[in-house]
Amino acid sequence: MFKAVVVSPDGLIQLPWRVVVPVIHCSHESSQRSWVVPLEVSTRNGLQVREAADALLVRGVRLERFVRRVGVLDAPIMEELTAAMALCFGCYDPGWPF
Repeated sequence: MFKAVVVSPDGLIQLPWRVVVPVIHCSHESSQRSWVVPLEVSTRNGLQVREAADALLVRGVRLERFVRRVGVLDAPIMEELTAAMALCFGCYDPGWPF
């Protein structure tokens, strides 16, 4: 079992899949990478230790593999993650508001 941030909007995909960004251990080295978004510990997101979302590892996961929701990320973190994914896909625009 691994942790991941679901980035696909509910209802967008008619198939039993969701697009996710895996959550990894946040080391000093990984947090320096522009496609890695640090995730701080909070009761809202359910994390017990500081971790990170690695946008370079984005993938699709079947709904049946989901076990439970751990928490929710705040909008500014999701915007940062969206920008990191755009960077990985080669479509980042520095003029974006986030």
